Amino acid sequence: MLLARYAKTYNITLTGSLLPDDFVALLTGINERTGRKVVVIIDEYEKPVHDHITDPDMARKMRDVLSQFYGSLKGCDAHLEKLFITGIGRMVKTSIFSELNQMKDVTLHPSTSELCGYTEQELHRDFAPFIVRLAEQNNMTKEQAGTTLKDRYNGYWWGKGEKVYNPWAILNCGSFSK
Repeated sequence: MLLARYAKTYNITLTGSLLPDDFVALLTGINERTGRKVVVIIDEYEKPVHDHITDPDMARKMRDVLSQFYGSLKGCDAHLEKLFITGIGRMVKTSIFSELNQMKDVTLHPSTSELCGYTEQELHRDFAPFIVRLAEQNNMTKEQAGTTLKDRYNGYWWGKGEKVYNPWAILNCGSFSK
């Protein structure tokens, strides 16, 4: 389990009785051991529910477990620096987060329009060696490889800023060009 692995890293003992309790103990312990508040990033918060969407009873059970798990964060303000949660669906008003009443949906906020992807500039700056290898492996010029990446993976746009590249797609594509 992921929590147990982090607990071991920081020499924190978890009871293993309830997942939400262990999560709180981990966050508290990391804060106390390091003297720094913890940043929690949860990607695809609703995935366990979506994985069981064809089984409504199991989907409800997953929702209830997630609600308890995420609800445990409410009492952790003193130990949290930031909490960033992503998902496919809108989450601020869902029952999964009924305990977290101070959440802010930044999906369409202009200041966050480029937050969840790589901009064109970042792609070419940070992935230049990968783009060169990709071009060489596919008998393309660097410019052609860049155009191909743009055509296939540059698609997130929230109406402000520029389109951003899908991070998972770029990293996944990059793993084949080693």
